[in-house]
Amino acid sequence: MLKRTSCLTLALLVFLGTVTPERLLADETEPVPYEIGEFPRPVRDLRRGEIIFFGSVPITFLLSGLCWELGQVAVGDSYPFSDEQHTYNILISAGTLSLGIALLDFILGRLE
Repeated sequence: MLKRTSCLTLALLVFLGTVTPERLLADETEPVPYEIGEFPRPVRDLRRGEIIFFGSVPITFLLSGLCWELGQVAVGDSYPFSDEQHTYNILISAGTLSLGIALLDFILGRLE
């Protein structure tokens, strides 16, 4: 019962926090474009890094998986897809590569 009441209270607070009287009385339903100074630069940089990181994950996952499997075949492992540890290696290397790509973009953006 306490969980249900807590969830209902939280949902009500979130709803009341997002719906202001100005929004209820507004005649416009058209979205307003962002102004130039609306978000500080670190927030924009963080959002750009997030988009680049998660956008590059599928590509780096495929490439790191291919590299790990080819490496296993090159050393003579007859069952390249059998070991669970290699799955973790693929995930870690894909995340590291994606983070490196996002950091490289951030550094190159600061040099301009």
